[in-house]
Amino acid sequence: MKEIGPFPAGVILHSFQGSPEVVPQLTKLGSYFSFSGHLMPLKEDKARKIVKAVPLDRILLETDAPDALPTNPIFFVPGNATLNQPANVHSVLIYVASLLDLSKEELADISYNNALRVFSFQGSKIPLK
Repeated sequence: MKEIGPFPAGVILHSFQGSPEVVPQLTKLGSYFSFSGHLMPLKEDKARKIVKAVPLDRILLETDAPDALPTNPIFFVPGNATLNQPANVHSVLIYVASLLDLSKEELADISYNNALRVFSFQGSKIPLK
């Protein structure tokens, strides 16, 4: 990434579970860090260190559906309780907010605004705030 970056429009690190030590370098390159249900099986202390290393303005949330079923899913795919679905992003939100000592409403607002920033572009139907 260093060789071809930085990425001023942003780059998303999908289902991030990487080392907290690399977060500052990746942030300088324009990275956003997306957390999914893959974070939940980690030891809570390890997950907390990863999440807290990421600047709030770089956090995104995802489900990685149909993979990464959260450890506390709210919704199941009818006929297959092992598959994840997009509605379970709420479980990811609750978990990551608890790791950051934020309310789920605060983190939802942060993640939403970050998503607007990374997915908006000139001429987009999604207005950049």
